[in-house]
Amino acid sequence: MFKDNFSRYEFKFPMTYSDVDSLIQDLAPFVDPDEHVDENGLYTISSIYMDNPQLQCYYETINGDPFRQKVRLRVYGKKNTEDSPSFLEIKGKIKGLVVKRRVKMVLRDAMAFAKDCVENGFSCDSSKYKSTNPQILKELQRVIVSNNLGFVNVVSYERLPFVCRNDPDLRITFDFNIRTRADELDLTKGTRGNRTCPENVAILEVKTSKAIPFWLVEILSTYGYRNQTFSKYCSHYSPQNVMLAGPESGNIHANKLTESPEGDYKNGSIRYIASNMV
Repeated sequence: MFKDNFSRYEFKFPMTYSDVDSLIQDLAPFVDPDEHVDENGLYTISSIYMDNPQLQCYYETINGDPFRQKVRLRVYGKKNTEDSPSFLEIKGKIKGLVVKRRVKMVLRDAMAFAKDCVENGFSCDSSKYKSTNPQILKELQRVIVSNNLGFVNVVSYERLPFVCRNDPDLRITFDFNIRTRADELDLTKGTRGNRTCPENVAILEVKTSKAIPFWLVEILSTYGYRNQTFSKYCSHYSPQNVMLAGPESGNIHANKLTESPEGDYKNGSIRYIASNMV
């Protein structure tokens, strides 16, 4: 069921591909794949982020401001058209708590609405645009106009998502092949971009509105990783340093343009999937 308003805590752990493969085996008795995955057990996510000329959203994140917001337009899948479903959302963070308010719209309408806000400010008539929640759409207009936001970059990546078998509120995801671009700010133009994540590193995210269950704490503690900040949006502008548990530094960046993978995770490893991206 689509949720247009929710809050949760998100914990991030950059991990080597080899540890990801091992961790997934440890998690297997407790989790199931997300119901929306493709035949390879994953899906591709692409988002256009909004910011102002002063890069306010970027600096709020880099500086670790206790309250910060981002506006982004998100789609799922390797290929999207103007008729594809999309999600226009405000993602806020208040002292560690992530708060999301979002609407679902046809991509064509979402792009037109955002452009209307940028060009016409509060004169934009949000009632002209069909969405799942007109009130949240008006809130989006207020945030976009008040902060002088405009589209600045596209972030794409692959996600391997799992849901806790006994508690669907607990989600565990692995994001990799993170790439960004500042040209062709159009989600119908594919998922290409410059790699901005350290080589052979995926970002584990644990998402829950409750305490992390003891069984998961026990599993994660055996790997020695620590919760770290990693912003996919900010990685477009500056490297996001990560501290790995093993001897690999993980801070080597590649600039090769990449697209979505064609590999099959279920028949291999995350390293296998990554090797099929070029």
